[in-house]
Amino acid sequence: MNYVKYSQFNKLPEELKPIFLRSNVVVINDNFEPLYTEKSFIKDLWGGRGAGRSHHATDYADYLLQTLPYCRIAILRFNLDSVRDSLWQDFVDRLSSRNSLHKYEISNHAMRATCKKTGNKIIAKGVKSTANQTAKMKSLAGFTHVIIEEADEMPKEDFRKLSLSIRKKGVDIEIIRLFNPPMKEHWIWGDYTLYPSVYDGYFSAEVKQDSGILSIFGTYESNIHNLSDDYIKNLGKNKDNDIGKDDWLKDGLGLISSGMKGAIYRNWKKISLEAYNALNVSTYYGIDWGTNDPFCLVEVKIT
Repeated sequence: MNYVKYSQFNKLPEELKPIFLRSNVVVINDNFEPLYTEKSFIKDLWGGRGAGRSHHATDYADYLLQTLPYCRIAILRFNLDSVRDSLWQDFVDRLSSRNSLHKYEISNHAMRATCKKTGNKIIAKGVKSTANQTAKMKSLAGFTHVIIEEADEMPKEDFRKLSLSIRKKGVDIEIIRLFNPPMKEHWIWGDYTLYPSVYDGYFSAEVKQDSGILSIFGTYESNIHNLSDDYIKNLGKNKDNDIGKDDWLKDGLGLISSGMKGAIYRNWKKISLEAYNALNVSTYYGIDWGTNDPFCLVEVKIT
């Protein structure tokens, strides 16, 4: 099994493309090529909606299962109830779309599959058995790859324990995290440097060089050739609407919010300290004692 970048595939004559696709070749967005070529313990696929993260993560799983001499993949979501209809179904759908179901022994009930050619296996799991139970997943010793959908749902301590439980010797180990950007205070951003964007209260992020994380950011624009006009139109329907703009900034542009939806003030302008001090209006003070964040004192003048 091989892969080819979309930019190369798109140069083929139209009559050859269907033949090419039937030859057990995965077509990947150029944006996701580092997933195949770069080695890293943690690989983050994140950004806006419509970027193709689930699509490419399951394609990558199929590629690993068919090409590696030894591979054990766990597909995870924090709650087991969610994984069956999300990433597991995506994996089966990807095999079906390439007429590759016959290459696997599949148990949809147990959410397990074995590649007939290599004997490599994939299984879907939940960190918690249900949303109401606290039983935690057992060790992943023996697994080589973990793909976590909606990785921001997982508490920091659960992720730390999970990362320590993957310990197969003599093979490359990978944790692949898929997520839309959570809020600025989320633990995931501890390995990133956040930068203010042109939109007040929203940030972009770059992974810290010493984190050892491979960060692949994408939005609908990096996957636009796979998206319908209706999807793109619906995604951007609120981008010029101040009330619904939060959705566009996060889902469309993949930006990181500094607060809950609706908690960010807009349509304000900066003034100098001299101009502020000269305002002859009522003055009020507020205190935020903070817990993890520093103590804060604020002065406000209201006209």
